[in-house]
Amino acid sequence: QCPTIQYNQAKVAKKMDNVKMIVTNDFVGDVTNIHPQDKQTAGQRFANLALALTYQKWTNLKPNMLFGPDAYSARYNANKTSEVFVSFNNAVTLHSTTKKIDGFELAGADGVFYPAKAEIVNNGKEIKLVSKVKEPKQVRYAWKNTAQPSLRNEENMPTSCFWFDKIGE
Repeated sequence: QCPTIQYNQAKVAKKMDNVKMIVTNDFVGDVTNIHPQDKQTAGQRFANLALALTYQKWTNLKPNMLFGPDAYSARYNANKTSEVFVSFNNAVTLHSTTKKIDGFELAGADGVFYPAKAEIVNNGKEIKLVSKVKEPKQVRYAWKNTAQPSLRNEENMPTSCFWFDKIGE
């Protein structure tokens, strides 16, 4: 439901000129209410987008202050097929706001998703995933209605939910 809508909104924002999206489920508070109580953070994120992209006012703004990490590829290690590596744009270094990075899931050919243990690797550039799935075919992140993503870039902008229905080598 919510992840599917957010995922499709992000796809449209990537493909259309002058269409952008911010992530708000990292500061929602009450995860059962889609309207964030913290209006100031949502307003600041929208204002930063408008200032930078519409009015070209980049004072005190960096590109990674506008968008969170954007997963662009998922591949598995052919020698260790249970390891999956996810790479990101919009992040010099990844970090998590929690000790354990929750929300990653892997699925095999049967399409059944299982939680994956996530670790930041390669100097903060990638996430390594391991789960009980022996030959992963799909990976997704924050794919729950109540997900509150902890994965961030160096400017503390959150990662949106994503789904790769094919993992490459």
